[in-house]
Amino acid sequence: MNKNKKIRLFVSILTMLLVLNLFLVSSSSVEAKADENHPFYVKPLVTFDYDYKIALDPLLPIDNIKEIPISMNLTLTGYYAEELLEYLSGKTKLFADISVVGSPDYCEASISPKKVDLYIEKGGSVRNASLSLVINKVGHALTRGIVLIEVDIKGAGTIADANFTKEIEFIPGYLPFLEFETESKTKKITPDETAEFKIKVKNSGNAITNVSFEIIEKPKDWIVELPKNVELDKQSDIILSVRGPKSFGYHNDRENITIKVVPSHYKNLSLKGKEYFLNFIVQSKGFSTPGFEPLTFLFTFIIVIFLFKTKKKKFKKNEGGHKYD
Repeated sequence: MNKNKKIRLFVSILTMLLVLNLFLVSSSSVEAKADENHPFYVKPLVTFDYDYKIALDPLLPIDNIKEIPISMNLTLTGYYAEELLEYLSGKTKLFADISVVGSPDYCEASISPKKVDLYIEKGGSVRNASLSLVINKVGHALTRGIVLIEVDIKGAGTIADANFTKEIEFIPGYLPFLEFETESKTKKITPDETAEFKIKVKNSGNAITNVSFEIIEKPKDWIVELPKNVELDKQSDIILSVRGPKSFGYHNDRENITIKVVPSHYKNLSLKGKEYFLNFIVQSKGFSTPGFEPLTFLFTFIIVIFLFKTKKKKFKKNEGGHKYD
């Protein structure tokens, strides 16, 4: 057999093998696994894309759901991938399972649909899915969260099985939530006393919070003191001190003290939560003699000296009367 005949025979055999392989691949009844040593072995290749703008827009915890669109593009890779694509385009489809295989403890993640079929196409076969996220308030605000999705491709003929994973990044939003405890919200004092209210402020939100305090419409002639702000990790005790008027005379003053509390993110004060309003009642009752105490003491001292001297003179006078008797 001459050299040309040998070459033609080899090409014929190779062509027959290729056609046979293509037939096997395109047959829906074939369940044989692909062999890496097979001359026509190819692998699926999946590339991912998702909407980064939606994913990275901070997600508020608890009752909010974020839907992140995801697209998957299937093609083939391998030495004979181009030839197979030419022959199988539009004729053969592969099946894939999609699942969430990893997410933070504070996040509930699900994906839909869970199963897709992908036709072999020259330009790639695209399928869309949607990743749903719900996070709770344990998720620390403005930190990076990762959800890991997996796509498991079932091969056919000499197209191998394949498995792909993709990280989807998201950011929990800031959810400030404050709780307050007070021993009492009503106190009675005299004009010379100061009422003190201990307010326990608890940070139940998902980040360190700057808490600002503001006295709303401070009563005239009353002294009301309160910290302007405090940086709160877990909890802190705040003291509200209130003192009524001290002008001379009898007092029976009663006032309602309202304070406004506003939480905001400690690194970004523009991220604010809802406003809280706390109300306290103080009654200042009794007689007030402001600034009279030193005069009262001096007046009392003068009277005591006067009485002492008067008694002393009277005693001497009585002594003199006894001498002449």
